[in-house]
Amino acid sequence: MASSLPPAVAKLAIKVKPLFAKRLGGGHNLYQTLSLLPKDGVGSYVAQARWAAKGIPSCYWYVTRVKLKDGGLHGKAWGRLFWRGVVQFRLRGRRPVKEEELIKGGLKYGWVRVHPKKDHASDVNIPVKNISGTVADPVADPKKPA
Repeated sequence: MASSLPPAVAKLAIKVKPLFAKRLGGGHNLYQTLSLLPKDGVGSYVAQARWAAKGIPSCYWYVTRVKLKDGGLHGKAWGRLFWRGVVQFRLRGRRPVKEEELIKGGLKYGWVRVHPKKDHASDVNIPVKNISGTVADPVADPKKPA
């Protein structure tokens, strides 16, 4: 269809298309978002835009590895999921696997870069669950009562 248009109109149509896609809520998929970041997004934090819209706080992926295809439109990405501020582990049998996992749904939803709050003790804020199931704050002062 674009070939039947005059060249000046075809250029305008190409420039206008992304504006309508964003206005309609299409946004960027995961791979487009990562391709815009330094080092293809490795070491960054990303989240599905719908999580914030649903009011789910502190949920994001920490990206550890990326393989992009087709100029950043498709690919694969691996990382660690933080759900409500707590790192999630897959289970292999009864043992948790503390490795990166494939980020699924990269093409389905709009993705955005996020900046989670970090503590000053570590580069990645990884709250630790103790045996009672409560989350221990790694930077809390043990002398002060909670």
